[in-house]
Amino acid sequence: MHSSPAKRGLRVYLVGGVVVVLAAGALLVAIFGRGSQAPAEPVLVAPSPAPETAVDYLAQGDEQLAAGQWEAALAAYTAASRLEPELAAPYSRGALALVFSHRYTEAIQWAEQAVARDPRSSEAHAVLALAYNWDGETARALEAARRAVQYDPNNGVAHAYIAEAQADQFKLAEADAALQRALALAPEDPEVLRVSGYVREMHQDYAGAAEAYARAAEVRPGWAHLYVAQGHALRVLHRYEEALDVFARAADLAPADPRPEAGLGMCYFEQEDYESAIIHFQRAIELDPNYPTGYGQLGVIYYQRRDYARAQPLFERAIELERNPVRNASYRHALGWIYLANNQPAQAREQFTKALELNPGLQGAREGLARLGAR
Repeated sequence: MHSSPAKRGLRVYLVGGVVVVLAAGALLVAIFGRGSQAPAEPVLVAPSPAPETAVDYLAQGDEQLAAGQWEAALAAYTAASRLEPELAAPYSRGALALVFSHRYTEAIQWAEQAVARDPRSSEAHAVLALAYNWDGETARALEAARRAVQYDPNNGVAHAYIAEAQADQFKLAEADAALQRALALAPEDPEVLRVSGYVREMHQDYAGAAEAYARAAEVRPGWAHLYVAQGHALRVLHRYEEALDVFARAADLAPADPRPEAGLGMCYFEQEDYESAIIHFQRAIELDPNYPTGYGQLGVIYYQRRDYARAQPLFERAIELERNPVRNASYRHALGWIYLANNQPAQAREQFTKALELNPGLQGAREGLARLGAR
């Protein structure tokens, strides 16, 4: 069972320590479990030759990208681009590493450099679509993804990015059709599987989403963001022990990323262990002071406690930072109710209206506007 971080001291990033304990246990068995046997002869492996050409560096970057080593991959792609400045591939794949590092502005710049070098590169336009989408620019993402398909109709990942952008626009039937094309073309691609999970989530099929994310992680076990996505699907299913383990795995892979901490905080919040949840959300903000979810979820906790004075600035900060339309809408919706409680009807109406523009299905915002109409 998982003990809460409030009861275990401040080493909160190890919540979900079953993964860590198991890993340590396996190491102990490897070292001590065969004490009666003679040690094996060491295996000598010739070191890989140092990269010399742009192609060498590109191959090295691809290996590191597949392993989830974003900074190392980016360094290799940078070296390749310096040796062959006109190559598009180092820029498009470097952009992918930057997206997965959540450095979206830089990712867009790199992807644009790739497009500039090869305007008909389907790969370059597809990565640009992903960078736009994760930065909250859904319309531009959809345009770039469609261009990627135009230049290569068999690019399954590009079809997946069309599906992701359409899902963000709540065009789920269209997203389903694009996703089916992606799965037919690239059924084992980790990005196609990830988008499959995301579209399943938008359909509220969280079991299907968790399965898709788990399959993607089997293909790319070093990609922390896949475990974060899987953890949230498991959390919604109230499979908290599994979710904690998965978030802990993500934290091991990416200890500087605030997202696993936020996932752990959400698990504790939903189990009404608010003190542990606060520790994790605060830890997330310490890791990245510009991480909107940390502020937003802390705001939710204080909102639930009716501590509106503490919740209001947290929601305002989260709204300022959050580019995801669904999350931004939820924060605006809560802020609208705070304004309503504080007898600020004009401000409340503004927040409810903006929330519905971002997420037309947000019933709480509609109820808020209805309450204002009754006044």
